[in-house]
Amino acid sequence: MPHVFTNTPTAQEVFDVACAFFAASPGPSTGLDDMCMYRDPTGRCCIAGNFIPDDRYDPRMDDMSEMPDYKPNSGGNALNNLIEHFGQVVPPWFKEHQRLLTRLQSVHDERDNWFHRGWDYDRLADHLKGVASLFKLDVSAIEQVATRGRIPAGWQSVEA
Repeated sequence: MPHVFTNTPTAQEVFDVACAFFAASPGPSTGLDDMCMYRDPTGRCCIAGNFIPDDRYDPRMDDMSEMPDYKPNSGGNALNNLIEHFGQVVPPWFKEHQRLLTRLQSVHDERDNWFHRGWDYDRLADHLKGVASLFKLDVSAIEQVATRGRIPAGWQSVEA
């Protein structure tokens, strides 16, 4: 279920919710062709899609033919085009935090952070630290992502 802010969030609030999203999410939101999607066919969201309320999501957001000026792999252009073409639908604060959302979306879309169709939580946490540093954000929320990648203390493998 998407996270909906009742007021315009701070950059720290967006980042903290994004970290909680990554920690709770089993993996990236992709279609059959492994292209990232705001919402995949199972309902899984990407990080930007996580902030789009259900009643505002439009499947055309994931249809690149709806955004004819979209250029794949152009550094955040998908989010820029989403705001340009669906600005009346996405939360108004997307524009204010566009740079941060673009960076978070890049973390989501970065295949180095994927392990099959799930996350490599350690790499994900490292990339989130880079985002926090760039935007001068507190890194406390990253711990919940990092702990997903750790083997619990005292855990031992059982030899057959």
